[in-house]
Amino acid sequence: MYTTHPDPEAAFRETLRLARQAPFYAERLKATDDPSSLADIGRLPVTTKLDLREATPFGMIAVPREELWHYHESTGTTGEPTACWYRKEEFEIMGRSVARWFPEWGPGKVFLDRFPSFAPISFCVEAALQLRGGCHIPCGNLSWDVPFPRALDFLRTLRPQMMACLPLEMFLLWELAQTLGIDPARELDSLEMAILAGAPVPSAMRRMVERDWGVTVREIYGSNETLFLGASCDRGSLHLDTTLYAAEVLDPDTLAPVAAGTPGVFTLTHLGPKAMPLVRYLTRDMVRVVPCSCGNAEPAIVLLGRQDEIVEYGGKRLYTNEILEAGYELADAHASRVFFAVLRESGIVFRVEVAGKALDPGAVRAAAERLGAPVAAELARRGDLLDASALARTPKVYKPTQIADWRKPGRKPASVMEALLEWPTMDAATGLKILGRVARTSAARRRILRG
Repeated sequence: MYTTHPDPEAAFRETLRLARQAPFYAERLKATDDPSSLADIGRLPVTTKLDLREATPFGMIAVPREELWHYHESTGTTGEPTACWYRKEEFEIMGRSVARWFPEWGPGKVFLDRFPSFAPISFCVEAALQLRGGCHIPCGNLSWDVPFPRALDFLRTLRPQMMACLPLEMFLLWELAQTLGIDPARELDSLEMAILAGAPVPSAMRRMVERDWGVTVREIYGSNETLFLGASCDRGSLHLDTTLYAAEVLDPDTLAPVAAGTPGVFTLTHLGPKAMPLVRYLTRDMVRVVPCSCGNAEPAIVLLGRQDEIVEYGGKRLYTNEILEAGYELADAHASRVFFAVLRESGIVFRVEVAGKALDPGAVRAAAERLGAPVAAELARRGDLLDASALARTPKVYKPTQIADWRKPGRKPASVMEALLEWPTMDAATGLKILGRVARTSAARRRILRG
């Protein structure tokens, strides 16, 4: 059990009192007496993502509807979307929590926020910037209003010092800049910090981003159901913000607590009033508690990946973080940033984009030794795994309309969809390049299947 809340026992009692007002917990906890202290929390049943989905949309709400301020649905990464409700005060609390971890976001700092606009972490970041005095530029990466080339324009013209995005986007933007003839070291040199979230950030990836962009990489950890959960310190360790909740790390099979250093499922119980208080919520994120020398009392973890994504080879469990780490090390050994891993019953096949004509057998052996699993690798042409030029072919989006004035010059749409979207044209060479990539990928798929 981990918590740094100033009065965890009182907050725990308040959470249980509030939770029992939600239809779901009123039924779930009906036959269970409240534990006398947090030390006895194991007497309470766990709450799963399936529980949240089945209680959607109103079953988890524990406050009067008049207090609700924000609604969104989770993305459904591991299942159907679930309803998430919040009060305004919760985002204010989260803003203060995020701001505590990032004193650098002060006046004069410009923050380019590429987190998806539907993700509530963006609201937490904005609230933190309002407290710190920094300038927030929301431009979510899943919006066609701000496609990847436009994000590069923002980096070049607005010169932000901070950028937040999904981890892979740092490589996507780097590759796109090269394709468009932009020199990141000279034209995109304003960035001081990259804030990554939404997926594990292996140490090899962090090193490559810091080397390419000349930035400090920091992580934010959270989820749609729980908002902000933690952030990395200046030593690079990801810490759980246990002022907000009580954390348990449980064995995924037995749900018994595990010792520090042993992988387990991160499980949390909110401490403090919530519109949707969660009691022993199994996040399905696998973590390992590790030491950190920064002096912070809050536990440091390695985010290993989703419980649903654990794979086994020869009885050894492998986690997403470990597979990504091996992939980035393999790519980096070939001066590349782009790879794709195929998990097969017989082992892992890494496809790596390489400018040369062969892969280094020693680097492939090192990946196999790192993972302790069968590893094969094959070379892919530049552009076969990541066609950066495709990021510049994002369709242009217009306001919806049912009227098109053909008397005026320019586009002459004849349907709502034609009026809404304009797909860029491509020349014959680009079309042939795409067809060639599709053919080579199909051939690679057949090779791997024959494996």
